[in-house]
Amino acid sequence: RLMKRPGLSARLSYWAGYWLPSWLMGLVAAGMGSHRDNGETRRIAVLLPEHLGDGVFTIPLLRALREFLPGARILVAAAPAVAPLFEACPLVQETKVWPPGFLAAYQLGRMLRVEWRPDLVIVPRADPDRGWAALVAVISGAPRRVSLTDCADGWERVRRLQCAPFFTETVRPPAEVRHERLRRLMLARHLGATQVDPQLEVWETPAATSRAAAFFSTLPAAGRRVAVGIGASTGQRIWPAERFARLIDQLGAGEPIVPVLIGSPRERNLMEAVRAAARTPVYFPADATLGETVAVLRGCSLFIGNDSGPAHLAAAAGLPVVVASAHPAGAVGNHPSNPAKCAPAC
Repeated sequence: RLMKRPGLSARLSYWAGYWLPSWLMGLVAAGMGSHRDNGETRRIAVLLPEHLGDGVFTIPLLRALREFLPGARILVAAAPAVAPLFEACPLVQETKVWPPGFLAAYQLGRMLRVEWRPDLVIVPRADPDRGWAALVAVISGAPRRVSLTDCADGWERVRRLQCAPFFTETVRPPAEVRHERLRRLMLARHLGATQVDPQLEVWETPAATSRAAAFFSTLPAAGRRVAVGIGASTGQRIWPAERFARLIDQLGAGEPIVPVLIGSPRERNLMEAVRAAARTPVYFPADATLGETVAVLRGCSLFIGNDSGPAHLAAAAGLPVVVASAHPAGAVGNHPSNPAKCAPAC
């Protein structure tokens, strides 16, 4: 009951609108062949049509690739909300913004085949999704295409596009490896890396650091800065604004605090709702970019918020993190909000 089976229209949309086009185009792309495999890994493309937290969990994998293959150039193709995470990342040489949809996926695959010519394509995501990553991988023409999988050999890998012609190799982590950042590191081990570090990192540009400093200069000098992440990508993960406001007031009654609300520009209404409901003055940077958000988090001493991307940014920035989890009691182990899989790693 906790993970309801998709309705008929959703299943038809998956099979007719995603699975079948992927297979048809994938077979055509496979017929075009791959680039010549010269035995060297000089160019790597990592495909991330995912959420912000998934991007953060991929950073240890990128670091392992950089240390294991120091001469390789790494390109990350990520969703528009995630790509800014890698703008200041020293582990990659190029970042591509990857909009959703079939056409954008085809164009990315063609760009990789014609311009980037990768020796290796990596898809860290094991869960089935509609990001067209499997199709991009085969269109790229990379002689080596590797994906994470949760499936044994057979029909399930065919259904999830985690087989040939899309991938040349699939890696199934051991059952005891639960957290997503550790699972993704299994790809580095599979490729030959022996030294892997699960520590998260995050970076921001000097300009973002400067703008965050300007924001902090407007705040009260006294009081502990507490970052409060009020938004999330899905509604069921959003704790009500009035409860955040009550929590802020309870914390403020115990010690002087300066609450700093963390959210995207589209969550401005949520921020205003918390501000209106709280007796304690709250603050937030107006229209902060992802890099500015990272810099603001570094200036705080604690993060409290929803199970969403900012919580993982805060963990990567070194803050202690408290999350209001939407994980249902008694849910199955592979539930997407299972803390064993996706809790902030701090």
